[in-house]
Amino acid sequence: MREEELDRLIGSLISNDISEVEIRQLRDALSSNAEFRLKYVEAVDLYASMFTLAGALDVDCQLAPTRWFNPQIGGQRFRRIGWSLVVTSAVILLCVCAFVYVTENFQSGHRQPEVAQAKQPAVPENVTPKPADAGLESATVVAQLEPAAVVAQLESSADVAWIDDLNQAMRQGVVGWRAGELIGLNNGLATVRLKSGVLCCFDGFCRLKVVSHNHVSLLKGSATFHVPEGVHGFEVDTPSGTIEDLGTTFGVSVSSDDVDAHVMSGEILIEPNFNQIPQAPIQLMVNSAVRLNTKQKTVSRIQYNQFQYRNALAFTVGVRRMSNHIRFRWSPIEASLVTELGHSSSPVLLRESTAQELTEDFVYFDSDRKVQVKIPAGTKVDSFLLHFSPVVDQNVNGEIQFMNEIVGVLRGREDLDRTDTMFMRYPERMDMSERAATRRGSDEPEDSVSIDMAGTKRTLKFQLGCLGQKVFDQVRILVRSTSE
Repeated sequence: MREEELDRLIGSLISNDISEVEIRQLRDALSSNAEFRLKYVEAVDLYASMFTLAGALDVDCQLAPTRWFNPQIGGQRFRRIGWSLVVTSAVILLCVCAFVYVTENFQSGHRQPEVAQAKQPAVPENVTPKPADAGLESATVVAQLEPAAVVAQLESSADVAWIDDLNQAMRQGVVGWRAGELIGLNNGLATVRLKSGVLCCFDGFCRLKVVSHNHVSLLKGSATFHVPEGVHGFEVDTPSGTIEDLGTTFGVSVSSDDVDAHVMSGEILIEPNFNQIPQAPIQLMVNSAVRLNTKQKTVSRIQYNQFQYRNALAFTVGVRRMSNHIRFRWSPIEASLVTELGHSSSPVLLRESTAQELTEDFVYFDSDRKVQVKIPAGTKVDSFLLHFSPVVDQNVNGEIQFMNEIVGVLRGREDLDRTDTMFMRYPERMDMSERAATRRGSDEPEDSVSIDMAGTKRTLKFQLGCLGQKVFDQVRILVRSTSE
C-alpha cells in the first residue's frame, strides 16, 4: 500500500466515513508495516490534540477536527497544519504564563513587606514557578495533549458488535486501548489481555473502562476475569464496591439493581461501598457467589452458577467460537460427571487436559469403523469432552470452532474408555453405572459428528440424539496444542 492510500484510509476512519472493506485494508497495512503503525498513532494523537485545541478556541468540536483531517488536504500537508496549530497554541500559553509570572514578580519586588514573610518552599532547579490558576490550566492542557499508554490488547473475538466509538474498529485490531478508555460491546464474544497478563472475557453486552494495566471498572454488563499465576493486585471497580483478586478466575455482572460475583477458582476479596460508605470486606471462595444490591444496600449469598459466564472463558483454552446454546465448563472434571452436570437440553463442552504429549502412535477408527486414523507419537494435544444428557428424548446440533487443528475425534465407547486415564484428570470419578457402560458414546444412527476437512480442520459440527435419561452422548475432541 502506498503512503497516499494510507493517509486516505486514516482520514476516512477519523471522519467516520469508512467501509468494512477499507477497515480490513487498513488493519492489514498496519499489521505488516511498522512505519505505517507509527504514522497511524501520530494521526490519532494529533486528532485528540485537535479536540483539545478546538475546545480551547471555543470551536465546534464535532466539526473542526474533521475539517482539519479532510482526506482531500493530503497526508503531509494536514499534519503540518495540525501540528502548526498545536505548537502555536502551546507557545501562546507559555507566553501568557511567563507574562503573568514576570508581572507578579515585578510587583512583589516593589512592594514593601509590612511583616516578615514565611519562608517559601524551595523550588527545584530548572523549574519555573507559575501562578496557581495558570499552572493548573497549563497542566490540564498538557495532560490532555499527552496520550496515555496502551495497556490492553485484543486477544480474540467472534461475531462482535462493538459500540459506535471513535477508532473502535482499529483499536480492537491493531492499536489497543489506553488507560482511561472504554471497551464496549453490544453483542458477541471477545477476550482482551491487559498488560499485566489478566484476561478480560466478554460474552454479550458490556461496558468496561480500562483504568490501568492491572485495574478495570465494570460499568454495565458481564465480564469474566482470569488472573494468571504471578499476577497480584488486580482490581475490578463496580457501582457497589471493589473486587480484589486473590489468585483466581471469577465473573462479575453489573445491572441497574445488583452486582453479582461468581468465583470459578481461587478466591476474591469484595469491599462493598454503598453511597461512599464502606462496608466490612467479604472473602469469597471457589464455587460460591454473592450479590450486592445497589438499591437496598445489602449483601447476600446467592446460588453459584458455573455456567452463567458460559462462553467467554472458552477463549482462554483454545475455543474460538461455538453455538450459543452450548455451555462451557472452565474447570476439569472433579466429580461424578453425570451427577454433577445433571440433565440439560444443552450440550456441555468440558476442558480435560492441556499439552498432553502422546508417548506412542495413537490409532483409532473413524465413526464409520472403516478408516484408520493415526496420530504420531510426540504430538501434543489439548483434550475436550462434549457431553449431552437431556431429560427427555431430544436431538441437538451445534458447531464448535477451535483455534488449532482437530487431530482426533473419539466417539465410540471403547475409544472413550481406553483414553479416560490418558486425558481425564479423575477417571475413577466417572459415572460407570449400567447405562454409562452400555450406552456411552455418540455413534448411534441418529448421531452425526464431522470435521470441516475442506477448510482449516478446526471446526467440529455435530448432531446428537438421546433417549431421555436412559443414555447420554459423549465425544472426545483432540486438538493440536498451542504449546507445540
